[in-house]
Amino acid sequence: MTEATTEEQQELFVVLNNLREAVMKVFQPDWLNYAFLGNATRHLHGHFIPRYAQSKTFMGVTFKDERYGHNYKTDHSFETPDEILFTVRDEIKKVLK
Repeated sequence: MTEATTEEQQELFVVLNNLREAVMKVFQPDWLNYAFLGNATRHLHGHFIPRYAQSKTFMGVTFKDERYGHNYKTDHSFETPDEILFTVRDEIKKVLK
């Protein structure tokens, strides 16, 4: 991230602010975590993680944030169906337009 140009840094913050506003409006998380990593290979990728103090049900699936208030850890045993992922994407895109 520190090697990004000023313009790239500014664009990243515009994107993150727009995403934050859309997710807050659509899904009302209690908190948001941002993580930028590049451990396995020499690249940078970002994680945007909505956090919930209480279980959240969306499209009939209950999502429980077992580690709310602590560092997130991916539960690799939980698989989100594609239909839900596409709906999440579409709901966010509606707000971003």
